Amino acid sequence: MRRLISIAGLVALLALSAVPVSASTGSSSGATIKITGAHLLAGVAVVVDVSVTCQPINGNTQLTLGYGAGMTDLSVTITQRVGKKVASAGGTFNGSNTTITCDGTTVSKYKIDVVPAGGTVPFTTGTSAMDGQTFIQDLTVCCSGPFDQGDTGLIAVKITH
Repeated sequence: MRRLISIAGLVALLALSAVPVSASTGSSSGATIKITGAHLLAGVAVVVDVSVTCQPINGNTQLTLGYGAGMTDLSVTITQRVGKKVASAGGTFNGSNTTITCDGTTVSKYKIDVVPAGGTVPFTTGTSAMDGQTFIQDLTVCCSGPFDQGDTGLIAVKITH
């Protein structure tokens, strides 16, 4: 009986690792972020595909990724077991002054580069734990204007070539 339970657990674990992106509701306050894919680059870094849906803030539908009239932050953290070690790093979308339309439609064009610090364990293909976050703020109201935010929550994502 113990052996049957162990085999069933192993089968369930293998089935989970085959899932490319697991669904998670995460949390949201007017914005959502979804990780739609992850690809290994040069055997070290991971390029993460992200989509964002956001609502207007103070009637403003055109916000800027970076600094300007509105500010949006997109970031991803990755943790992956590689042999007996753990690879871990975070990355932020590098598209300052890129406009995002916040009108309730999904924008699926963002890529976030995640590179482990020098001397650390590189990422590899296979399943990893990821967390994506977005923070969208209207800076037309000085200093700390209203904001929308979303978080994927910790999800399992398969890194492919």
